Amino acid sequence: MNTRTGILAVIALSLCVIACSTVVDRIAGTQDMKRVNELWSDVPKMEGMNASELEMPVATKLILRTILGNLGRLNKEGEPQQTGDIDWMAFTTGKTPDDVQAFYTNEKMSGFGNWETGKESTCISGKDKGVPGVFCVFQKKMNGRQAGLVIVASEDEKTKQTDLYFVRIESDEPPANKK
Repeated sequence: MNTRTGILAVIALSLCVIACSTVVDRIAGTQDMKRVNELWSDVPKMEGMNASELEMPVATKLILRTILGNLGRLNKEGEPQQTGDIDWMAFTTGKTPDDVQAFYTNEKMSGFGNWETGKESTCISGKDKGVPGVFCVFQKKMNGRQAGLVIVASEDEKTKQTDLYFVRIESDEPPANKK
């Protein structure tokens, strides 16, 4: 009886995991996020980064997809309401999240890919909030399109490696904004 109960428990757990994964993808809309094989030409690659087959953590998917998936809704009535194209890529590195923040500065991103910058850093460290990671956001307009780039870096406690996720969204500029 114990063997049969154990087998049923494993089957039930497996079905729950599969169902939860499907539900998260449906809720988070991650099926619309396309994995790419290399960084875009306007994003510099930090030395020591290695492409990874890591899957984006569920919480990160939910947060990013919720934010990115609703950006189009901020457009005025009559303007496109869809979000745009969302691509992403994962890397690992032996460097720390602080190293990532030091590399992806406003100056570097502006000089390398014409990303718009302000006076303040567009990277936020979670260290003071108890989260060992960094979150960076950049944006730009080019040839009638707008692009946003999110970089999330967090340290894996087990491997002591830093996992890096790059998420890029591109869409047509609303007609009123095109120059």
